[in-house]
Amino acid sequence: MTTRERLIDTTARIIQEKGLAAVTTKEVAERADVAEATIYRHFADKTDLVLTALTERLPKQYPQLISTLPQRAGTATVAANLEELITAALDFFAQTVIFSAAVAANPELTERHNARMQAMGQGPEKSREAVTAYLLAEQRLGRIRADANVTAAALILLNVPYSYAMVRHMSGASALALPQDRFAHEIVQTLLTGIMPPTNT
Repeated sequence: MTTRERLIDTTARIIQEKGLAAVTTKEVAERADVAEATIYRHFADKTDLVLTALTERLPKQYPQLISTLPQRAGTATVAANLEELITAALDFFAQTVIFSAAVAANPELTERHNARMQAMGQGPEKSREAVTAYLLAEQRLGRIRADANVTAAALILLNVPYSYAMVRHMSGASALALPQDRFAHEIVQTLLTGIMPPTNT
């Protein structure tokens, strides 16, 4: 492992253990067993180190699935594809919710993090665009109702798993009405069938 990687891993561990406010260059250097000045040979400042830890240590499965989702239109079933999406999103948000909360609490960090994510072609906007593109492709294939609002559906598919992960992190599993092993299936089935009673024709 290179010195840079050791610094990134150490920073990520401190954030997970103590929160973002606890990250100091002194503690990172001590834990990584390097001189404090070494940090500045690899990163512009502490914020650059923190942002690198937040972006480079993110789980990879979810971003990879998002990037390929539009090409999945017409394959498997819509329900199966969306359940896989929600399952991956839930796992991703469960692992990153503490980082998200830390970033959101610091306006400067939020701005720099968003700029970095955009430069990487990632982030909430890119995810929404990819899911919307997938749903539009399925709509054109006739596998989704022609009058369905796919933008609203994309927002539900992305935001509900995030909210689930946040509630679990803040309040524990007992606060959740759906167990994790049923979450993706129940959400997708509710979204696909709707909650209105069938109309009589």
